Amino acid sequence: MTILPKLYTVRQLKKFRDNLVKQLEQAKDGYKSSLTFSKTTLDDNTILQEGDKFQLMIIGGSNYKSALGDLRQGQLSVKESQQCKLPKFHKDSDLGKFFVKALKDDIDVVAINYAYPIESFRRGDILDGKLIRGTKGNLFSGLVGKNVGAYLEDYTLKKTNRK
Repeated sequence: MTILPKLYTVRQLKKFRDNLVKQLEQAKDGYKSSLTFSKTTLDDNTILQEGDKFQLMIIGGSNYKSALGDLRQGQLSVKESQQCKLPKFHKDSDLGKFFVKALKDDIDVVAINYAYPIESFRRGDILDGKLIRGTKGNLFSGLVGKNVGAYLEDYTLKKTNRK
């Protein structure tokens, strides 16, 4: 797996180092750190198969975005997209209800960009994340410290009998 997607200049690397040191120093002094919002590097493996219909969901902050697409002849194609304001997620079930309502019919694969502090890990072939804490008034009571993807899978199966 490639750690750096391209070659960086010395100036860019120094800026990255300086920002990292600043975040570590602020975290040490008790300030909230943006380190939990670092990007997760994805590998080239995919669970998408030829002909699969997928839904991309961006859940985070105050906005929700969704796009529908499919994989045909090795090419990803996005068919439609939408955007709306997110409700506050006080409890784990608030997120579950929102997810089930937003989930479109006839979808084979869902990809979620979950823009809250998580600790990413692999669960078999699936990239999942353990919620570290809620932010911006979203408490996620009952979900902190748990696997977000596994929770949404279980919730969806219980409420809709969809896997």
